[in-house]
Amino acid sequence: MAMPTNCIVLPDDATRWDLEHFVVPAHYKPHVGHILLPQGLIASRVDKLAADIFEAYDFASEDAAPLHMLVVLKGAHEVEPARPNLALEVRRG
Repeated sequence: MAMPTNCIVLPDDATRWDLEHFVVPAHYKPHVGHILLPQGLIASRVDKLAADIFEAYDFASEDAAPLHMLVVLKGAHEVEPARPNLALEVRRG
């Protein structure tokens, strides 16, 4: 199966950054060996995914099917607070 070209693939041998380059809370340091995906990269990717969904889905159409999304945060310790630029609120009527 061909890999989509519009996604980010993180190979097993991807660059890993030392903790000394980041602010890591003291309670995490004993459990973290390196940083694989910096928070800014994750936040930027989430912003882009939200923009792609907003662009692809016809929110203005009265006939549009409801948009249902399920997000699984496997292994997440803490979820980032809602970001105002990710709000996809649609009101009809």
